[in-house]
Amino acid sequence: MTVEDMIKAGRRLFEGNVSLRWRRRSRRALFLLLVMSALVLYVGPGLLRWLMRPPPPRLSVPLPNVHTSSDGAPQCIPERLYPFEAELGRLDSVVSRVPPQPGDHQHLPYVGNGFVALAARADSPLYLRDQRTLNVSVPFLAVVSARLEGAAAPPHEAVLLQYAGGVVQRLQCYPLAERSLDVTYKYLAHRISPGVLVQDIKVRNPTETDHMLELQQQGVFQWEGATVRHDRVVHGQDSHPYVVVTGVVRTQDLKFIGVVVVSSTVPGSVAVKASSLASVRIITSVNYTEPAASDQEARQGIGRLGLERAAVSAYTEAVSEDPSRLLSAHVEVWRRLWTSGFSISHSLADDVINGDVINATLYYVMSQARAPLHEKTTDVARLQEHAAYLQYTEGCFGDKLHSLQARRLWSPLQTVADVLETANLWLLLLEKKGCHNMLGAGADGVMQAMILSMGALKFSNQHLEFGMEPKDMHRDYVFRRVNFGNATHVTIRVAVDDNNKANLFVSLDRSDRSYFGCDAGCLDAPVKLGPEPTRFPVKLTDPPTAVLYITPDWQHLEELKHTIHVKEVSLAPAHDHHLMALHRHGHALGGLPTFFWVTIFLLIGVFHLFLIKLIINEYFGGDKTFRTRSPPGGVGEPRVPPPRRVGRTLLLVAGL
Repeated sequence: MTVEDMIKAGRRLFEGNVSLRWRRRSRRALFLLLVMSALVLYVGPGLLRWLMRPPPPRLSVPLPNVHTSSDGAPQCIPERLYPFEAELGRLDSVVSRVPPQPGDHQHLPYVGNGFVALAARADSPLYLRDQRTLNVSVPFLAVVSARLEGAAAPPHEAVLLQYAGGVVQRLQCYPLAERSLDVTYKYLAHRISPGVLVQDIKVRNPTETDHMLELQQQGVFQWEGATVRHDRVVHGQDSHPYVVVTGVVRTQDLKFIGVVVVSSTVPGSVAVKASSLASVRIITSVNYTEPAASDQEARQGIGRLGLERAAVSAYTEAVSEDPSRLLSAHVEVWRRLWTSGFSISHSLADDVINGDVINATLYYVMSQARAPLHEKTTDVARLQEHAAYLQYTEGCFGDKLHSLQARRLWSPLQTVADVLETANLWLLLLEKKGCHNMLGAGADGVMQAMILSMGALKFSNQHLEFGMEPKDMHRDYVFRRVNFGNATHVTIRVAVDDNNKANLFVSLDRSDRSYFGCDAGCLDAPVKLGPEPTRFPVKLTDPPTAVLYITPDWQHLEELKHTIHVKEVSLAPAHDHHLMALHRHGHALGGLPTFFWVTIFLLIGVFHLFLIKLIINEYFGGDKTFRTRSPPGGVGEPRVPPPRRVGRTLLLVAGL
């Protein structure tokens, strides 16, 4: 028997004994294979990420930097950002790295207090107030930069903008032989002393070698007609030299403002001893006149109003203050402003507004407003007047079209021009929508008016009504500490449950008397409110009305229901599942990733193609004859193959 005959014999044996059993089991095996493939595709990436996850972060960051030069500086930035993880998670701060990295928010590092502002960049001028915003630039570049002498490469850098503290921090790490030298810059426009800008530079040298940092400030830059003189102030045993610059700048409407700038004289360099710290503080004091019709009139106003003397006095007071106390007083004011606010659940849908943009916009708009309720220059009479403005809430906003629907109010905020345009639009909107009295309270009133606008909240005749339409309540919202007057603050929370239905929860953080609430139509009895959240269902009325009413007068609510004329009141329907899936998962396919569904569809298609091929082969395979094994000395007789059982094949397919 030749080799060819042996191969043919083996093939006949395989087809006769093995192929039939394989055909019977192939369908179930294919089905199991498809199921296992789908499980691997869905569970595999997550399991792999879990197995290869990095170790958990340390609970604390040690002071010494022990990283080697190969990776010390890159690792230095994450370690220095670690203490800010909580506020970054709350979106009370935002970070951007140099060069930018995925996930960074490229917002402008900017500080302002409604009187003066600057961007935390070396080429930034000072900005003064004219009309609604700080849009008048002064050609004095106050920002100080430091550079390590002999550095072989530029530092690794991250910029942290702290909304809740009103501070910009710039963190730098210079890679050295064994460890990295760290430089921290802090910039702020002081909220209590409105004309004062503070820059703190701290250097940490953990190496065994002394280092020198060069400091540079451009100062006066192409300021025509400006005069410069130098002087110093002595405080205790310390002497603080400073420069006084006096000049005139022009506004956008071609008027003239007289300006005085008093700024610390910046040393050319600072020595940092081995294993030690060094710090430099630069104080800039600014004062200016109201816009005048001519250059001469503006210059006369500087002398007449004693602006130079006032600016030097503010500078002297600031350099005499303890640095930590000066910083904490400023941060405390911003934290008080930030106790009120607005929160929104994060959405993965395209072209939506999320919390990072909202908090950034709140911060930049409030940076354009002074805080007379907190400034030490506000006398008692003016303080009472500004405090009273917060109570003039009647008629502020209240449109059904809440500000979250106005896309122009939520523009990118990457340049000073972006900030000024957005802030001007906001302040103009609030002013024309009846919030002009609240704006008189400064930054406190700006925050309250912006909160009212985001929820279509409106004070009207002794009550607060929540006018957002039920169809817009497809995300979680928190309107935090809405000022009701008389030491009362109301928090309203919109929460979407697992059935995609919105519910309202109302609480009081403090109150001077009892408060009551009722839902849309006020057909149900008023409910007393307290520090614990009180639930109200979201109802739909015809014609549409507010979904919630709050007042300290129980009788007022009882009478109010007779003035709300509605034909029908019903519970608001659940939101569409596809809409909720877009917010929660970024697509309308539910909680599974899009790649999973695409893979499933492809596998199903391949599976059906394979089944069709099996059926075609069974039905159109043609006649086949098999020969039985021949007895010794005999000739094998041909055997007719069994009839094709297409019906059984189809039943098996249907069963699978």
